[in-house]
Amino acid sequence: MPWSLPPSQHLDGRLFEHWMTMTFDLVCLDPASTGELRQMYFHVAFHHRFVTLYAMLAGSAAHLLALGLVEDTVFVAAQQRAFKAMIDSLGDSALDSRPKLNETGRLQKNHLPALSFDDDSVMASLFLLGPQIINPDDNYVLDKVEYLLRGARALIIERYKYAECQCPLNHPARYVQRYKLDSPIFQCAIRTLAYTDIMACIPCARAPLIGKQYWLDRAVEAASESARNLRPDNDLGYCARMFSLLGDCADAIEGLYVGAMDQVDFEHCRTILNHQLESAACEIPELIDLENSIRSNSSPNHATVETIAAHNSSIKAAICHGLANSIFLLRSTDYQQSSPQVKMLCDRLFKYVYEISIDDSIVTIMLWPLWVLGCESYSDSVNPSRQQITAILEKMYQRRQMKNSENCLVTIKRDIWIDSLAHPLEASDQMQSTQQSAWVRRCWEKRIRPLLA
Repeated sequence: MPWSLPPSQHLDGRLFEHWMTMTFDLVCLDPASTGELRQMYFHVAFHHRFVTLYAMLAGSAAHLLALGLVEDTVFVAAQQRAFKAMIDSLGDSALDSRPKLNETGRLQKNHLPALSFDDDSVMASLFLLGPQIINPDDNYVLDKVEYLLRGARALIIERYKYAECQCPLNHPARYVQRYKLDSPIFQCAIRTLAYTDIMACIPCARAPLIGKQYWLDRAVEAASESARNLRPDNDLGYCARMFSLLGDCADAIEGLYVGAMDQVDFEHCRTILNHQLESAACEIPELIDLENSIRSNSSPNHATVETIAAHNSSIKAAICHGLANSIFLLRSTDYQQSSPQVKMLCDRLFKYVYEISIDDSIVTIMLWPLWVLGCESYSDSVNPSRQQITAILEKMYQRRQMKNSENCLVTIKRDIWIDSLAHPLEASDQMQSTQQSAWVRRCWEKRIRPLLA
């Protein structure tokens, strides 16, 4: 029975409770971090402006709507309130954070930041993406996501500008946690924003919006530190380097397709990217033998079964993303369905995908490898077969009730699993691009853009 619309305070409490449950049950990559994350989310949610809180509640309402537990009016009201809170926050920027003259005509002594790029607003800019992932309402979801990402990027850039400003005035907010570049809340938000940005760059290749200089080094450092304690980074697991390289791959492929790069230059670029992917694969932590570790109690900090399982799943996810990236690069020009290189990579990718439980939180960031496997599943394929890919994506949707996975499957069936035309390889480019094995080119030409975040 859908909820009726009770007094807002009562509804807000139930929405917040559901948001916390949804976050920790479905998308928390490090089960050992739930306590500290809960504290962090409470801290930012109940900041006096409540921008993040209202964005959280909109995401929660979107999920409950997908579950059939609230009426449309509840979600619409929650989303409108979230956007209004963000717009009001951005209105603070109109006052401008640059140095101003005081009443005597002199420049003020302190350079103060606008409120709009503190932790509250940046985290809210991330959570505003939630409804578009959970319950996209039409075919223009990627356009909306890109619009929101551009807004988030503007906040990030302004925060960096303030942190690095060289003007002669004092910058007291640099010592305030909610404006620091190393704020845990800010780093959590920017890593997930970068991930969403990169997942919006594929399979229809385009360059990422959020530059690597804003997130990659800290993300890799966080992942390395996490791996030492068998605790995957809660935002990206061990995939930070692979996500960054995927953005580079998409950028290069777009350059080839728009004519900004000729075939010779692209091949050189692809060779470099392949070397970087191999190097990144070597940086992935080693899998731990769960049974032996528990039996001998030899794992760091006496890790629990749950901790080791999450660690191993995150490793397998990183391997899957590296393999998917390599296939993406190859398929940008290699349209031979029986390509031995692609088959070898697909066999490995399928093996690791099938070793990850559908109930594992890491599945949240596995849509890209599943998309690639789906595109490489032909009518006569065995491993992976179309039935296997369909079953995984259907179970993923049933488990999480987030429609991006459902839309992924719908898009594969509608736009990729079409009857291939038996054109010879020497056929025209236009004819070749209709073949399923040319799916990278086809996605770019036809603007096939499922949201794989």
